[in-house]
Amino acid sequence: MPGPVADDQYRYLLAGSPENLDSAFCRLTSSVNSIDFLQALTSNISDVICNGASYSIGGSSYSQTGVYEAYFTAANGCDSIVTLELTVLDTALAFFSASVCEGDTYEFQGNLLSAPGVYTEVLSAANGCDSTIRLTLEVLALERDTIAGQIFEGERYSFGGQELAATGFYERTVSGSNGCDSTIILDLLVHPVVNTNRAVAICEGEQYSFDGQQLSAPGNYQAQYQSQFGCDSTVSLSLAVLPLLRDTVQAEICEGESFSFDGQSLFLAGIYEAIDNSSNGCDSITTLLLTVRPRGSSQFFQSICQGESYTFGGQELTATGSYEQTLSTIYGCDSLVTLELEVLPLSIGSLTAAICEGESYPFGARQLNQAGVYERTLPGSNGCDSTVILELSVLPVYDQQVSVDLCRGEFFAGVQVLADTILRFAGQTSNGCDSIVNYTINVESIPGFEIQGARPLCGDFTITLSAGSFAGYAWSTGTSLPELVVSSPGWYAVTVTDQQGCTAVDSVLVADEGYTPEVELLDPLCAGEASGSISFVHIDGGTPPFLYSIDGGAFRDSTVYNGLPAGTYQLAIQDGTGCEWARTVQLTSPPPLSARIVGGQDIALGDSTQLRVVSLGDSLVLFDWQPAGGLSCSDCPAPVARPAQSTTYLVAVQDANGCEDRLQVEIRVEDSRRLYAPNAFSPNEDGRNDVFTVYPGPGVARIVAFQVFDRWGNKVYEAEGQGVAPPPGWDGTRKGQRLNPAVFAWLAEVEFIDGSVRLYEGEVSLIR
Repeated sequence: MPGPVADDQYRYLLAGSPENLDSAFCRLTSSVNSIDFLQALTSNISDVICNGASYSIGGSSYSQTGVYEAYFTAANGCDSIVTLELTVLDTALAFFSASVCEGDTYEFQGNLLSAPGVYTEVLSAANGCDSTIRLTLEVLALERDTIAGQIFEGERYSFGGQELAATGFYERTVSGSNGCDSTIILDLLVHPVVNTNRAVAICEGEQYSFDGQQLSAPGNYQAQYQSQFGCDSTVSLSLAVLPLLRDTVQAEICEGESFSFDGQSLFLAGIYEAIDNSSNGCDSITTLLLTVRPRGSSQFFQSICQGESYTFGGQELTATGSYEQTLSTIYGCDSLVTLELEVLPLSIGSLTAAICEGESYPFGARQLNQAGVYERTLPGSNGCDSTVILELSVLPVYDQQVSVDLCRGEFFAGVQVLADTILRFAGQTSNGCDSIVNYTINVESIPGFEIQGARPLCGDFTITLSAGSFAGYAWSTGTSLPELVVSSPGWYAVTVTDQQGCTAVDSVLVADEGYTPEVELLDPLCAGEASGSISFVHIDGGTPPFLYSIDGGAFRDSTVYNGLPAGTYQLAIQDGTGCEWARTVQLTSPPPLSARIVGGQDIALGDSTQLRVVSLGDSLVLFDWQPAGGLSCSDCPAPVARPAQSTTYLVAVQDANGCEDRLQVEIRVEDSRRLYAPNAFSPNEDGRNDVFTVYPGPGVARIVAFQVFDRWGNKVYEAEGQGVAPPPGWDGTRKGQRLNPAVFAWLAEVEFIDGSVRLYEGEVSLIR
């Protein structure tokens, strides 16, 4: 004991006899300088109790067989130890079960029992303790079970020694597994072998998906499947390929008119196509052959005599001039007829003659012998009346001096006179006069005569050639007017006659100042776009510099006009001389990009349908489907759609020219959440219906849990699903033991592809 202090108290546990006491506590006081170890008091007790009773000692109660110690304080202040050896005698408890059929009794300890329940009887045992017997009595019902059976058409179902082949209810009585009579009712369903005939029509160029094939040729096809009940199912397809209807239309319009076709106004000759839906649902292609007939024009010349009239277009014309009238060509187009009318004057000619004095001069029907001026009317060379004036001289018979006016180159007395001269004739004159006649010949000429107004022609313009002021005119075109209107290049000549009847000739070359441009037209690439262009690429002829105009705008030096929509444009060019060229051209709009979506639009939840973009002639190169969810691809022409709910898909398409279009299709998803489960199975290891499970329908993401319960609510089987596959099947056992035929309840927790979860329950009959 280390360093004890007086008046303090210490407690020690000492082990052993006087030197080392076991479980003894002594007291040290301040007046004690040494420790005296007092002997601890001990005692032993043996006792017996029945199972379920208890033994109390030292403030504690004991109900199990064993050795126990209790501590008390003895009179000397030390602990007193009591050791208890307790024996617990068994109370006999017996459990057993029994069963009787409904209506029978069971004898238990002299009692006849007929109701199910738990019965207890207490008896006295030889050791003095009570003995309890507990009976669990089950009253077995006379079973009446209904089972369901399924076979396929042509098969047979074995039941109670019968071979059944028809749908119906059948009964048989057997000894039940519980020893009581059992009536089994069979609900037999015979599933037919399904044969399906389909008649499908597609358009030429389309394909039809059938049994994993893409069919495009007409014919009869067959595919073998299994029905939902597992029976063979034959699907026969009669595929018809409808032609794309084609029609050709010919039409004619006059220049400047338009023809309405497929929503367009056409002005230019050419071949056009329109695509529509025909009565059979396929495309109908109409080809238009459009001919543009020119507006005719003609010009003719006519002359009349002065004082006459000419009927033209319902008018009586009497004056020289140009007149126009619009007629209809053989094609019904307007034709412009131009009349160049010339009024010819009544010609007057002069003659000079001489006779000898005493002689006569024949002039028409008259004989003239007196000098003088005489007139005579004759048909003129132009078809009009011509007046001839005769100046008659009577020559004396003596030496005479005669002055004669001649045109240069004319002949006088057999001599061609080219200049003024004097001709002397001596002797007898031609009229027999004896005289000398001196002829003074005066030669008349038209000096310096030339055609005025000649210059090059410009485009569709005209020029006027003038021959001056003379008595007569004879142009190379047949016109006899002082002026000639020229509208085409070439050589032009005129012979003029003065008052003395002398003539002069001149000719001029009228050159072509016009020019021919080469114009390149590029139509817009896409319908409705302003992507067309007009370019002036080359000009033959003309005088630079050239200026250009479009649709009446100011003339500029720009040769290219971009960003033009389809339509009619008026082009004009002006060269350095002011000569202008004009023409109307047409930029044609291409047909709009035409495409559509084909594919089923109503599907069940979990099913899929293939969508396909079909072009009606354009080559599509880009596809963009939105939203992309539920589609096998978002940038292909034919995705497979498997949406979890009704969805509207949009697709933007683009052809090789960059033209775009947007299409949409709504896939309506029917909320059909199906789970398939048989109502009976027979685990007899014959390879058919040996296990029971549930089968997910379309739209099932997974089977979360699958459980089977007996009629008392005890769980006999549990499994989890494996994705969309059926969960492992129940083989009709519990903990490895085969269960007797009975009706069992089942419960399945199913999660669908849209995230929703549902519980399904039902019953199944186990048949041995």
